[in-house]
Amino acid sequence: MPESKTEAASPSSAELSLGLEELIASLVGKHRSTPGLCVAGVANGGINFGRLLSEELTLRLGREVPYGTIDILFHRDDLATRPVPKITIPTDLPFPVDDAHILLADDVLHSGRTVRAALNEIFDQGRPAAVELVVVFDRMRPALPVLASHAVIRREVPESAKVRLSLSEHLAGPHSYEVTARS
Repeated sequence: MPESKTEAASPSSAELSLGLEELIASLVGKHRSTPGLCVAGVANGGINFGRLLSEELTLRLGREVPYGTIDILFHRDDLATRPVPKITIPTDLPFPVDDAHILLADDVLHSGRTVRAALNEIFDQGRPAAVELVVVFDRMRPALPVLASHAVIRREVPESAKVRLSLSEHLAGPHSYEVTARS
């Protein structure tokens, strides 16, 4: 028996690209005049997604939407039981956090623990006016009271399953995801 079994066929790159396009159009409509709009990608899964959001919003809004990264390593609640990664992407928010409207970008919303850690890191840097969680894939089973403000895909996924997501740095793709049973 193979180590993992695919539960559902992956959507085509075109379908995921369409979902990303709709998400970005929605964000443009909502934030056309939002002051202090910026994007922070959660390391490591939200880095490409955050960069893509920032670039597309900058282009479509006709104004710079700054991009930064959030390192959650030292805010994790399982730090004592997991090894420290050899390569980390440090927090780098090249915009003032105070009074900013931050779009917190991540790839998959699972338990909500990563989001909690990211919020702790953001508030260590300052006090934003608002933080909206924007994810590519919402598993719809958070253990913590965390809700994605925006998601490309919302699909209930069993706790025993793993979501693998591959995003291109460009909106046109290729993008894909796969839900597999954990071995």
